[in-house]
Amino acid sequence: MIWMFSFARSGSSLLHDVLCEAFGYAKVYEPFGFRPERCLDSETFEFVQDYFRGAPDFPELPRYQIEDYYIGHVPQRSFGSRELKPYRERLKTYFMEIYEKYGNAVVVKCIRQLGNIQLVDLVLTEIDAAPRYLLLTRNPFEIAYSYYRMGGLFNGSSWRVPQLFEYRKRMYLGEDAFLDTLFGRARGNLDKLICAVLADYWAFDQAEREVKCLRLGYEMFMRRPAAELDRIRSFVGVEPGSMLTHAI
Repeated sequence: MIWMFSFARSGSSLLHDVLCEAFGYAKVYEPFGFRPERCLDSETFEFVQDYFRGAPDFPELPRYQIEDYYIGHVPQRSFGSRELKPYRERLKTYFMEIYEKYGNAVVVKCIRQLGNIQLVDLVLTEIDAAPRYLLLTRNPFEIAYSYYRMGGLFNGSSWRVPQLFEYRKRMYLGEDAFLDTLFGRARGNLDKLICAVLADYWAFDQAEREVKCLRLGYEMFMRRPAAELDRIRSFVGVEPGSMLTHAI
């Protein structure tokens, strides 16, 4: 079971398609935003989609706070807390259905919950899945340019840059002095988007200390796709003979 985490506009859709085709794996696309087609429990999905969204509306932000943290970035000290239990149980129910319907031969692409990789790992381990984690990064300015080309930096855009920034500011404020400085200096939407990307990449750094992950760079993958695909294959344990080489 491969879980690939990335910020939006990082080339994750391309890599998702390549991995599924090369390994012969099923595909789950952004399960925190869209219900997987084989999963039928709409009630649980809607709960997960609501509470684990990546950019809540400003007036709704207090609803996502639990004690002194936000549900988008749960500290490890709170994993076993009574307050988190209802959210953790719903997440477990949802992951169980995904696992039951797709098994381990699946690639799950996530652009939300980059700050919760350790929590995701805890829940997947509880249901006896065998997750492998890929962390895909891209130059933040290339991400920003992609947002710009899609009209995502304009105020009122459906890409929700101000909401992305504000939620990450609340999630990560006080965790790192460099990020705190960035949060305080960000003014326009370009500043806010770059800051949001760097904040989630900081969360990648923390996840790598606790969970076995493989970090990938979009730019490197585009330069040497065959070599990077082989590196991924070795990490996730796919036998070379089972790969469909025409995928690259």
